Parts: sequence; structure tokens; C-alpha cells
Amino acid sequence: MITIGDVTVDEGAGTASVPVSIDVPSSVDTVVEITTATGTAGTSDYTTQRQQ
Repeated sequence: MITIGDVTVDEGAGTASVPVSIDVPSSVDTVVEITTATGTAGTSDYTTQRQQ
């Protein structure tokens, strides 16, 4: 099972962290895709990063 933890936003630094964990690690790559949606922020207000 994949669990998404509490999102932490630091507007001063301009960052948001989305902790993701998996209860049974796999011997092969596991990909989790997170989609952002524009609400009060426009697409010029944020960027995405891929972390491995």
C-alpha cells in the first residue's frame, strides 16, 4: 500500500513537500504520479520536481 502523508507548505521558501511511503518495498522501481491542479495559484506560480 502507498501512503501519502501530510503536505507541508513553506510559502516563504516557495516549497511544498508531499511525503509518500510504501509499506512493502519492491525490488523493481515503483512510480507514484502526483497531479497538481490550478486553484488559487496559476501554473506560473509553481514548478514540479522529480525525486528518486
